[in-house]
Amino acid sequence: MLNSKMIAFTIAWTVFRLTAADPYASMDTLGKLPDKSGKPVQYGHGVYDRAKSFPHLKKEEWSRDDAFQATFCDLNALRRDNFVYPYDTFIQKRELFSARGDYLSIPLTVFLSKPLDKLEIKTSGLKGPGEIPQERIRFFTVVPRDDNPGFLHNAHLLLSPRLRNLKSGDRIDLLAFIDIPEATPPGIYKGNITVSSGGKELNMPLSLRVMNFKLPETTGSFGFYLYGNLYGPGQTGVPQKGFTPQNLERYFRFYRSRRLNSVTLYDNVPDLRYIDGKVTGEFTDITLISDAMKKNGLKGKLIIDLRDITYWCNAVAQKLETLGDQVPRGDLGITMKQRKSQTEPYPEKAKRIFAEALEYLNAEAKRGQWVDYLLLVEEEIGNRFPVKLAGYASFMPVLMKVCPERAVVVDNEIGYGRNGEIDRGARDKVPYRQYNSWTEAALENAEKDQAQILLFNYNPSRLSFGFLPQSMNASGCHQWADLWDSWNFQWQYTRLSEDGVVSSLEVERIHEGCVDYAACEFLKELIQRKEQAGETELAEKGKKVLEKVTAGLPCQGDTARNLSAILSSEALDARRWQIFCAIEELLRGRSPESKTETGNPSIKAFPSDRIEDRDNQYVAKVEIRDGKMEAHAESTEKFWGKVIGPLRYLPEKEAQLKALSSTLEEYRRRNAPSWSTIQLAALPEGLAILSNANHVRPDDKFHSSRKDDDGDLWKDDCFELFFELPNQEVCRLIFNAAGAKTFLRKGVPVPAGKIRSFVKSPINASGGTRVKLLVPWSYFGMEAPPDRGTVWKFNAGREFHTYGMILSWARVSSFHQQEKWGHIIFSNNDIKPLPVNWSTRSPINMILCLNHTIIGGNNLEFTINYHKEKAGKNGMNAVLRHEDGTRIPLGDCPVPAQTARIVLNTAGLKAGKWELTLKHGGLPGSKPAKLNFEILASPCG
Repeated sequence: MLNSKMIAFTIAWTVFRLTAADPYASMDTLGKLPDKSGKPVQYGHGVYDRAKSFPHLKKEEWSRDDAFQATFCDLNALRRDNFVYPYDTFIQKRELFSARGDYLSIPLTVFLSKPLDKLEIKTSGLKGPGEIPQERIRFFTVVPRDDNPGFLHNAHLLLSPRLRNLKSGDRIDLLAFIDIPEATPPGIYKGNITVSSGGKELNMPLSLRVMNFKLPETTGSFGFYLYGNLYGPGQTGVPQKGFTPQNLERYFRFYRSRRLNSVTLYDNVPDLRYIDGKVTGEFTDITLISDAMKKNGLKGKLIIDLRDITYWCNAVAQKLETLGDQVPRGDLGITMKQRKSQTEPYPEKAKRIFAEALEYLNAEAKRGQWVDYLLLVEEEIGNRFPVKLAGYASFMPVLMKVCPERAVVVDNEIGYGRNGEIDRGARDKVPYRQYNSWTEAALENAEKDQAQILLFNYNPSRLSFGFLPQSMNASGCHQWADLWDSWNFQWQYTRLSEDGVVSSLEVERIHEGCVDYAACEFLKELIQRKEQAGETELAEKGKKVLEKVTAGLPCQGDTARNLSAILSSEALDARRWQIFCAIEELLRGRSPESKTETGNPSIKAFPSDRIEDRDNQYVAKVEIRDGKMEAHAESTEKFWGKVIGPLRYLPEKEAQLKALSSTLEEYRRRNAPSWSTIQLAALPEGLAILSNANHVRPDDKFHSSRKDDDGDLWKDDCFELFFELPNQEVCRLIFNAAGAKTFLRKGVPVPAGKIRSFVKSPINASGGTRVKLLVPWSYFGMEAPPDRGTVWKFNAGREFHTYGMILSWARVSSFHQQEKWGHIIFSNNDIKPLPVNWSTRSPINMILCLNHTIIGGNNLEFTINYHKEKAGKNGMNAVLRHEDGTRIPLGDCPVPAQTARIVLNTAGLKAGKWELTLKHGGLPGSKPAKLNFEILASPCG
């Protein structure tokens, strides 16, 4: 018999049928319907400061008389309030490529220097062998996150542009969608994006190569974590107001159009009862979600969290225990509201009832014809909370006995250097293993056991949903979380209502990753076909391309997340283009015809580490001094820099305190965290660190007990220091009040035995503690202090768990929000440099190049350390040499800083392998620096 939710769902499905692959069909581009707080989605633009935002721009690029300018930009670039444009010219043409039956997201930004009554952005479509009509190309504003606080941690929402009554200083970030119908003839298409106002018109040419194939549907399981209960009576506190049976079709149509195909349902509370000694009840919401997935063609896994069901089984067991195991007739009276978790091992009776509940769930799934599903009994056991350890240890063996083929472990235990880390999937032989950090050993274990590899929370990025899982042979990735809208937490990447789904920049990045993954899977399928047909030469070519585009990608969580945040769309496009060319060759025996991009190559150097807002107080000088740190915890040395701090509550906490306070005086009383400061100094031996913290003692056995190299040291009362080096490697130092320390470089633990630490406590009436440390430069991959003028990104945080305080120097929502970290500048170098033989050691050190293969015409970017001579000529001379012997001199290139970002524009370079040679202009005879890279022929050249 259908209940009311089922009836509503059936009616909605009857009237709601849309084209599956249409990216626009399920979109809500206005966001006008109110959420449960009564507010619609807010629209807005970013801002910029013309005097500060374009430090490198050539004057001729933007006349003072022009009211606006525009540029294409990187889909992966972070949208910051303190916007700085990194180049000296605007990018006003794009060359693109796509399979048939898919769509592309093209980011561009318009800057206004004068108020405008109206601005128009349009296109006439793209023309080639056929036509991509104007209506298949649409524009969306990328709304700043701060305009919609409920999405602050997750999403930049996309809304239809509102381009009237615009202000000077507006920065309008846009996404242009180009939808390529499946019937589009292959070939090269051309057209323009036109930006106009008041008689001025700016044309931005587009070229698009449509490939002669269509990518198959996404395989594996990719998607979001969702709250497991639909919005309705009894369920209004957590889910979005639009998460209703009637809107499931809209959501999953949108989902499929983004190549997502799987969900994980958390905190499920089905209506279970224990009647006449048997488990019974309804899984209404799970069934509705499964039906909607199936009807929309989603073929990934439905992953179901069983924690609340295990708690209910425990409550039933406890009730039966009070009855002396005399099972009464009728309903025992235990509902989900009476469910009970515990921190001790669960009784055998609870396990037996859970086994019955599993059998009942599987029977209901079969009866309801659910999509293929997996089950988990606990998540993130690596947190090692007693309730999680007890739940997993008690109920995972039951799941593995009743239906082992459906068991999944979702864990955060490995890859963080914690003592005694456990690969629970390998230990317990779980067939599906979903981790937020992997290690090479864990991947080997999974391969040996023929277990499925899944990722979670590797970032809502193109890399994390594309080439990264391919490199790990993973079959899926899930991101926390969507459609959660509670008063005290919001995890939302989209907004669902009767009008459809408001998308976000982050979801579109994920879609691009899913396209990369689908392309790799299609190439794998073609390789298999060629092998079966005996065409081994073509098959080997395909294998080499797959290996090339996935080589060197990290599996460890923190390292992968950092890389996903900084790897450009151009770098990922080059990988995708190689896959597309291999697909064409395996399908038709030849690669697509392509040509060299016209133009002339050039090279320029820019300061690598700009302080984006020079009025920002989160900048600290670190003195480079010729001193030694004394072996005690006093601060008597004279080399210490100015105090960094005091550390403050995170902005969200301060906002809560403001809301609770009726006067400024009351707010100041509430906003008084424990005093916490840091001081730094750069010595010949290493980086010296001095911390002072009130209200904490080293003899606290609960919060200062962990030892060196413990990956869980952050759970103690501790400081955490974060450093992003010029080569964009991230280092992290954690130390507790007892002086124990853990150091991670690129997310990988480095044994901390060489880091010296000294502790003094108490240092004041609060019982505070001072910790002094010396970190050798080798921990940062260096032999000596940085040169004067070097800038590192930096943040200092304190986790004071005893009082529930999370404190930070920079204004971040979480410690890992790197775009909002502060900076430290190394200055006042009084160390005499040692003489160097520059004939054997290059004065130009290339310290970062993330991508050595690019599409011709794009920029190759890398970072160098440059030795500046105090007198004489500085700068460098650049020469290119092709593998066939062709030599192209690029001339002299001024170098403005000791750490510089080099931009090599590759226009006019033919396909093949190249070598770039850089010679120091002020040190004749010095050893040159060299960089090898590869140019791919342009798709549209």
